[in-house]
Formats: sequence, C-alpha cells, structure tokens
Amino acid sequence: MAAIPILVIAVVQGWLLYGLHYSLDHKTWPATETSWLFAFYATALFVPVALEIFAARLRHRFTWALAGAIAAFAGGLSAYTGWVVGAPNADRFNFPVLFALYGALFVAWFITLPFAQASARRGTWRVSYPDLFEFSWQNALLLAEAGLFTGVFWLLLLLWGALFKVVNIGFFSELFGKPAFFYPISSIAFGYAIYLIESHEKIVVTLRRHLLGVFGWLLPLVALIAVLFLLVLPFTGLQPLWKTGHASTLMLWLQFVFIHFLNSAYEDGQSEPRYPAWLKEIVRLAVFALPIYAALCAYSLGLRVEQHGWTVARVWAAIATFIAALYGIGYAAAALRRSPWMGRMAPVNVAMAALAAGVLLLATSPILDPKRISAASQVERLRAGSVSAEKFDYDYLRFELGRYGRNVLAELSKDSNKEIAALASASLAKTRKYGQRDVPTGELASRIELFPAGAVPDPAFIKYLEDAVTAQQWEHPSCLSQANQPACLMVALDLNGDGQPEILTFNTHPQAVYGKVEGQWKRIGNLVSSGARRQRIDDLIRQSSIKVEPTAWRDVSVGEVRFTLQRTP
Repeated sequence: MAAIPILVIAVVQGWLLYGLHYSLDHKTWPATETSWLFAFYATALFVPVALEIFAARLRHRFTWALAGAIAAFAGGLSAYTGWVVGAPNADRFNFPVLFALYGALFVAWFITLPFAQASARRGTWRVSYPDLFEFSWQNALLLAEAGLFTGVFWLLLLLWGALFKVVNIGFFSELFGKPAFFYPISSIAFGYAIYLIESHEKIVVTLRRHLLGVFGWLLPLVALIAVLFLLVLPFTGLQPLWKTGHASTLMLWLQFVFIHFLNSAYEDGQSEPRYPAWLKEIVRLAVFALPIYAALCAYSLGLRVEQHGWTVARVWAAIATFIAALYGIGYAAAALRRSPWMGRMAPVNVAMAALAAGVLLLATSPILDPKRISAASQVERLRAGSVSAEKFDYDYLRFELGRYGRNVLAELSKDSNKEIAALASASLAKTRKYGQRDVPTGELASRIELFPAGAVPDPAFIKYLEDAVTAQQWEHPSCLSQANQPACLMVALDLNGDGQPEILTFNTHPQAVYGKVEGQWKRIGNLVSSGARRQRIDDLIRQSSIKVEPTAWRDVSVGEVRFTLQRTP
C-alpha cells in the first residue's frame, strides 16, 4: 500500500480540523451555526479515516460511494442534533451532547465498515462471517495501535520541547502548542501509523490471536461471575440492587463483557474453543443467564420511568438494554442444543450488528431522539399531576433537551395554571443553568460595600467590573451577580507599596484582588486564608481592624522559581 494517498488524506483532515478549531476560537462560521459545525466535525472525523482504511481501493467507485454515504449519514444526523441543540451556549453546547452524538455515530460507523470491506473483497453484498470477524478485529486493532502511536509520538514531541526549554530555547514548546501545528501533525501521525500497521499485516494477525486466546480463557471466569451473582439474588432480594442507583449499569456492563468474551472464544466460526467438555457445558448453561440479566435491567428501568418519566439517560439505557436483550435471547436460543452450539451464534451476530447500527442511527435522528422522547414524557407527567408544579424541573427542559425542551417550556409559559406559566417563563428567561446572573449591569455598583468607610469606588473600576462580570462571571465574586447574596465586602489597601490601592474582596467566592496594571483595572489574583470564620472577618473589617503586614520571612528565588516560607504552627 502506498503511503502518499494516506498522507494526503491525513493532511486534508488535519487542516479541516484546524479550520473548525479556528472558527470556534474566532467565533466565525461555521461555529456560529451549530448544525453546520456538528456536521463538519462528523465529516472531518469519520470520512478521512474510512478513506485511509480503504486506501488500497481509492480508484474504485465503491470507495467514494462509501465516503459519500458516511458523509451524508454522519453529517446529516449531526446537523440535526446541532439544530436541536441550538446556538452554542455555555450550558447547552456541552460534552454529554457531543459524547452521545459522536459516540453513537462512531459505534455505527465501526459496525458497518466491516460489511463494506467484506463486500468490496468479494464483489458482492453477500458477506461471510469469517470476513466480518477478520475486518472487525483488524479495524479495532488498527485504530487502537494508530491511537497509541500518535500518543507516543506526542509524548516524544513534548519531551523535545521540554528539553530545549531547559536551555532557554522555547521555540519548540511554543510551536508544538499551536493549534495550526497540533491538528495537521496529529492527523499525519495517525494516518502514517495506519499505513505502517496495514503494511505489516502479520503483526496485526499475531496480536489478534494472542488477544483472542487471552479473552477466550477469561470467558469461564465471566460465566462464573454471571451465574454466581444470579444464585445469590434469591437470598438477598432485589431491593439492594435498586438502592445503589447503578446496579443496572453494572449488569449491562456484565452482559456486554460476556457477549464480547463469547465472541472472542468463538473467533471466526471455524472451530469452537478448546475447553474440556465439562467446561464447555458450564459456559453453554451460563449463556441462559443473559436474558435474565436483560429482564432485571428492563424491570429496573421500567420502575424508574414509571416513577420519574423518561430522561435522555434512560432512553439511552433502554437502547442498551434492548440490544443486550436481543443478543441474550439469540445466544440462549443457540445454546438450546448441545455442542457444537456456538456455530449458531454467527447469524445472530450478523443480524444484531445490522440492528444495533440501525438503532444507534435512529437514536441520533428525530425518530428515536432521546431529547424529543424525554420532553414529551416530562410534560406529560406535569399535566397528569404526577409531579407538582413547584417540584417540576423546568431547567431540565430548558438546558438539557434542546429545541424540544424549549418548545415545551414556551407552551407551558402560556398554561392556564398561573404557577406553571410563571415558573416556565422564569426558566425560559435564564441564559445559564447554574449561577444565573440576576443583578442588572447598571446596578452592580450598589452591590459593593467599600472600606474604609466613606471610600468611593473608582468609576473606571466599576466599568471594568461590569464588562468583566458579563464576559466571565465565574472568575469574579458571586456577590456581584447574585442578588440573593449579601453585598460584596471590599477593602482598598495598597499591597505592593506603589501608592495605588488594590481592591480586596472578603465575604464571597472567589476572594478576588483587583489592581491597576499599566493604568488599567484587572483581576490580579485571589486571597487565600487559613480558614477563619467569614462572619468574624466581616465584623473585624467593619471595625477597621485591618492593616497590611510586612512579610517577616523573605521569599527565595532560584532562577525563575520562587519559594515562600509557610511556617510551622
């Protein structure tokens, strides 16, 4: 396989990713339109890697048709999610949304790619199970090794930069930290790793055999865990499971680990694992535990939905439970006959792969969108009286369910129930979920109680605070933006002896210190105390019991490193 096509694709991918990063940094299109931003990121992530894997077939129409299909599905579904999320915002443009979207797309992409590879190899849409197994493991190891190669590559670059910085040559560390360097070089390293690994196919095959051997011999342990846990439940009851709040998650993990190890033992379907006859029988019987675990998860999820309705997390849990249940039922049906029974797993795997990919794609579309389902469920609970107007989580609709949640809130704001309408309207008016600013900019000066008594804040300081709190509220005292807190207790003191007083904040978090730097007000740091009671500090300040203390022990500087003595009590 030639390296040049892969490197060209990698360079294009790197500059696409850098362009998207640049648009986010400078707030230019497509970062200003979330639909386009999500769509471009999905296309830039999935299409180039698929082309790199198909690099030996770049001249075939099939390869470019596949790239077009990936761009259409990944880009289109990402654009839909971006439309649901709305304009980028500190509370809505969040990691869980991206993780769910790109995680689902990645799994669907990873599942369907072996079908395309097997079809391209045979020249027919009818694929064999050994081909699917081979390409699935080949792709998994290829991506894992390429990721590892890229990680080690960057560790070496960081070492390079750090070594030269020791001798006061900071050029390399600065260069390596620039996005314009990071994205193209990372993509090139990843693409080159794919070329190297695919050029040494024997290494991948050998590694696969070793991993399958290890996983295959761990299968009996997984089977033992699954069976023993079920045997314990009649004595402990189900109540302890529901009290933990995460038992269903653990049981889902156990099911997917069991499924994975079963397939590792079965390998490509050419032969069954070389266990003793008695161990084979134990594993076969343990497979019947899978549908039981799926039923327990479904029951647990059903209880939560009945009590609290559907949420985004519960919809995803339902999807995972549904997939695990079908796998379990299929494998249990295969295990109904005695050895050799694993041969009947192959058609189950093929059907489930297609079904799982389809369900994940539907979950990122309007059909099974968890946000749409959750919004409808939550408002139904409110209208049915399952939750009171006062206790209903309006902010969950506002900030977690995107356009669907906001549309529901808009309807509730016109509800005939005055309490519901008022609370829904208040939630709609919020711009952030936590720490919502409720002090108007023009009233910020009234939130400051400055000492010594009678001191008047510099108008330039007030103007700086108004702009700074609006731009980055979390970096400044919360009493400046939260009306339900006491006024900000501030003290004017000259800390550095330059004749210009700094402004110190005491009764809130963070305890910011402000000062003039080159004639402009800035936040220059925070106060750190030994933990004295806040009320005691407030009283002492109001009594003017405050002064600047000279440092008894001087700081020591060794080169650029500064040491401060923290005395032992």
